[in-house]
Amino acid sequence: MAAVLLTAQLGKRGSDSLPALGFAICAVVLGDPWQSRDAGFALSVLATAGLLLLAPRIVEKLPTHQKLAGALAPPIAAMAFCAPIIVSLSGYLSPMSIFANLLAAPAVAPITVLGFIGALISPIAPWATQALIFLIRFPAGFITSVAHWIADFPVLSIHNGVIGFSLVAAISLVLILFKKYWKQSTAVVLVIIFSAGWLQRWPAGEWHIAQCDVGQGDSLVINLGKDRGVVIDVGPDAKAVNKCLRDLKIKEVPLLILSHFHADHVGGLSGLLDGRKVQQVWITNNLEPAAQSQMVLRALSGTEIVKVQKGLVVQIAHVQFKVLWPEATLRSFEELPGEGSQINNSSIAVVATTADWSLFSAGDLEPPAQHELINQVGPVDIYKLSHHGSKYQDEGLMRALSAQLALISVGAKNPYGHPAAESIDSLTRLGTQVLRTDKDGAVAITASAHRLKLRKSKGRVRLFYWS
Repeated sequence: MAAVLLTAQLGKRGSDSLPALGFAICAVVLGDPWQSRDAGFALSVLATAGLLLLAPRIVEKLPTHQKLAGALAPPIAAMAFCAPIIVSLSGYLSPMSIFANLLAAPAVAPITVLGFIGALISPIAPWATQALIFLIRFPAGFITSVAHWIADFPVLSIHNGVIGFSLVAAISLVLILFKKYWKQSTAVVLVIIFSAGWLQRWPAGEWHIAQCDVGQGDSLVINLGKDRGVVIDVGPDAKAVNKCLRDLKIKEVPLLILSHFHADHVGGLSGLLDGRKVQQVWITNNLEPAAQSQMVLRALSGTEIVKVQKGLVVQIAHVQFKVLWPEATLRSFEELPGEGSQINNSSIAVVATTADWSLFSAGDLEPPAQHELINQVGPVDIYKLSHHGSKYQDEGLMRALSAQLALISVGAKNPYGHPAAESIDSLTRLGTQVLRTDKDGAVAITASAHRLKLRKSKGRVRLFYWS
């Protein structure tokens, strides 16, 4: 592809570029037929075709300054040609990617040229290739930084696989068929894109409880109003929890509950502390793993820290919090398969209650400790399922809670098999609606008049009633 672009640019003859592109495709596929099934190869071909075929026309048509049109045309053309495959792979499009490519464009030329030269001379002068690769790292690092920054912006969710590919390909075909009316067609497409993006925003207005999507970990937020919220756990990823709290407009945290010190519950603490004030922190009486608890205590130096135990009841604004676990002294239970059960069974279990809803959350509490709580709980509206929906659940506790809605915070394609099918089946048999962050994304819940309104960052708004 680099050779094709260099041919087009140096030769100043656009008619030569398409045969060169065809030759490059044939040469690569003949050399390695499996490349024909590779998404990266397809994207490279389509992006190059977009730069050769569409970019010059965009420059001609854009009613703007010539240099600005020349800068905008390549990312728009590349995105237009690559969009069907991007959507088929990911299920979404990022309108901000055009701006990202505009920022990254100055770094592309040195990477392309130096990389191409390095590939040519590598058989005869590998030391020179290594030197070129070293130089390439700097513009490549800049592009990586741009990518990380732009990833925090909203995207337009469509659908992955064949459905997503077909939808975007159909839109592209309509634009081609009505190219005589390109201004009107483009305007219609832009209105559709930005309207759909606005409708898909999250949390989109009022919310009471939010389950953040932090990957394989936990983070839940309870809205206290006026940009204040109680946070239960902060997940493993500082950027993910920070983004979620920004989306929720949380600027102050009167209470932070860290259920236990496993990294998937406390690793993202620095993201929460980024520009936010924490007034009080509840921690468990089990400070293992020591490395994680020391990191947390150092980060929270100067903040009031309370080791909580069973029986503590606190009212914060309109929400009452009652601690059901742990007990004053550490309990030893028969360990389940795998490591960390003693730490899991020291998790803080808490019931949060308001006039409109009630919620039970217990970190990674496992069946032996869960069983101890059966006589301490009653029916709740929402159950933040323990231990990411693992198969280690006490059905007696599930029945005692009789939750109308279960939230499972879990990473997509995680290596632990979470959530377990048997846990979901048990909840379904009890009539509990299940939402999971790997499929539904972040979830915002509004509760009023015996009705739950759910807005997911992946999918549609849903209304859910209970008696």
